[in-house]
Amino acid sequence: MLKNNRHTLWIFLAFWLIINLVQAYFTGLFHDEAYYYFYSRHLAWGYYDHPPLVALFIRSGYLIFHNELGVRLFYVFLSMGTILIVHKLSEVKNEALFDVMIFSFMIFQVTGFLALPDAVLLFFTSLFFLVYRKYTGSYGTKDAVLLGLVMAGMFYSKYLGILVIFFTVLSNLRLLLKKSFWLAVMVTTVLFLPHLFWQYRHDFPSFYYHLLERSHDEIFRWSNFGDFIVGQLGQINPFLFIPVIFFLIIFKPAGSYDKALKFTAAGSLLLPFLLMIKGRVEANWSMAGLIPLFLIAYRMIENRPKIYRFIYISGGITFILIILIRVLMVFNYLPEKYSKMIKLDLYEWEEFSENVSKIAGERPVVFIGSYQNPSEYIFYTGKKAHVFNNALYRKNQFDLERIEEDLQGKEVVLIFPRKTIAPFELLESGTTLNDSIQFPNGRYQSYIIDTNYRTYNFLPVKILLEDNVIKAGTELEIPVIMSNPGVDPVIFNKSGPEIVNLTYYLLQYGKPVIYKKFEDISLLVLKDEYQTSFRMTAPEKPGIYYLKVSVKRGWLPPGINSRLVKVKVE
Repeated sequence: MLKNNRHTLWIFLAFWLIINLVQAYFTGLFHDEAYYYFYSRHLAWGYYDHPPLVALFIRSGYLIFHNELGVRLFYVFLSMGTILIVHKLSEVKNEALFDVMIFSFMIFQVTGFLALPDAVLLFFTSLFFLVYRKYTGSYGTKDAVLLGLVMAGMFYSKYLGILVIFFTVLSNLRLLLKKSFWLAVMVTTVLFLPHLFWQYRHDFPSFYYHLLERSHDEIFRWSNFGDFIVGQLGQINPFLFIPVIFFLIIFKPAGSYDKALKFTAAGSLLLPFLLMIKGRVEANWSMAGLIPLFLIAYRMIENRPKIYRFIYISGGITFILIILIRVLMVFNYLPEKYSKMIKLDLYEWEEFSENVSKIAGERPVVFIGSYQNPSEYIFYTGKKAHVFNNALYRKNQFDLERIEEDLQGKEVVLIFPRKTIAPFELLESGTTLNDSIQFPNGRYQSYIIDTNYRTYNFLPVKILLEDNVIKAGTELEIPVIMSNPGVDPVIFNKSGPEIVNLTYYLLQYGKPVIYKKFEDISLLVLKDEYQTSFRMTAPEKPGIYYLKVSVKRGWLPPGINSRLVKVKVE
């Protein structure tokens, strides 16, 4: 019968390979993929947001094909490898059922061709459980070394890989008494040291971003729960979500391997609910648990023939919907009003980049407040671009590439949303914005030729706040130190007639509560360090706030110079 024919798997894999290669070639890059392509132009042991494997796989494929397919090539192969490992772990008796469930699990669709760190994590997570199943049979040295290698692979994929290890250990505390497990930990640690050293040399940017910068503006909202559930429906499948969760709950582990599956799947789904107390969580935070969740679901469903009919019918519906979505990623066949609603933002980036390139000529292009836009521009034109991160945005990989320093004093094209510039700033500077360009999403942004580009995000500022707990209404003086990381002095009056100020923000939930310019440094020549201070009156309203110091040049918005400092007002 078809269901027991092993050729069914190879037919499915051939189909999977073809549709993903075709999709990878014809679909424009998503913004995050373009950003990771920017990573890959300069291979390193780490990047601002993620570990390095995402860039390595992109670079490897781009060496073969200089287009979207090249960016995604090895991710298509990774997806094939993940499915083969999951097939082996599932000990499949019904090939047709397995294929339908793989195609129906939406996360395999997403990672089937997109160049994302999640795809790498899924591959190494499946490989981890394959090695762990063998390791728990003997706890031998050879398997421990393999386990250490795979754990390092997970860590180099995405930091969420640590959850797989945490929940696995939690499911089998005897591991802590096994010398071979500590050997695995040692192997992982040694292999991960280059990344940790990279973090140390760059002042741990990834830790700062994930633990503070990305979450400082969050607030508890009941809607967070609904958003997360909707995200899980999208990652699993709306038709399968309830049965899959039900089977996870009733699944009874038969040994250490089964317990690891259940703990990792359940823990990865439950942990985000605890984090929602602080604020919004992203759907992909459960990524570490999706492989064990599939393994449990398949095993439970395979042993229940009565549910096969539902799986096949829902799989057929899913197939039709998936094909429609995949075609939509290539050809926008929706009416205009619906296109705006879904906001894919996938189309016409190559044409847009060419239009910007015609305006810029040989000038570099600087986008304000978007690392995605310069990433797309760089991919489609190969020309130089940068992002100026204003104070209400965030830092990213562009800050680590030291592009800003190279642009000082050069003629650039500045592109920015009009709302990022205060109207009175334009009025005071006598700057007129007459030109604009339409983005692929239909919105317009202003642009201007800056003949003497000067921004100063490359100058770090340290806030020397003695006590992070202050009384409401208290006035205090806060010292700051601005440093010059380069060899040559920074001469601020090279900005011409435009004034350069030091400013500070006090933020709550990402919104400015206080914003003030506190010192004109236009005549300053910064050689090594410059220490100054500013006075601030604490808000009358108790709560948690975040303090940030920025350098502001002329009519441009303040940049990002200091890290956020948490302030508790009582």
